[in-house]
Amino acid sequence: MSLFNYKQRGSIGLFDKEETTAKLSKLGNPLEKLHKVIDFEMFRPELEDNMLNHDKKSNAGCKPYDVVMMFKIILLKRFYNLSDEQAEYQITDRLSFKEFLGLSSGDRVPDARSIEQTYRYLRSYERGSTRQPADRKVTQGGRQLSC
Repeated sequence: MSLFNYKQRGSIGLFDKEETTAKLSKLGNPLEKLHKVIDFEMFRPELEDNMLNHDKKSNAGCKPYDVVMMFKIILLKRFYNLSDEQAEYQITDRLSFKEFLGLSSGDRVPDARSIEQTYRYLRSYERGSTRQPADRKVTQGGRQLSC
């Protein structure tokens, strides 16, 4: 038995999330500041026009993740120097990342493959292509290469 009395760990409370968010805000959460300065919704029309498949013949298949959220994930990767796998892990683990992305605890977090595909698409769009990176062909010295 210990001779010292330690602080109690506490129990799970109803307002834990709100208290943690308030404490992060008080400590200077950079993601919260970024969210206040930039209206990310202004990017939605451009992202939806260029990232979503408008030629679908039916509504079958997986529904896409929100394009603005995926864009924010790419920003998180850049700001925190994260790999796709680490981005998936950190979003799942960190409350501040979930708050920035507009996710709640029960929402599905995009997997590393979806993050990678979004990043590759945005990189190809940045270079002037509006087609999916996997469909794009590049010619080099008369040969056709797939990207």
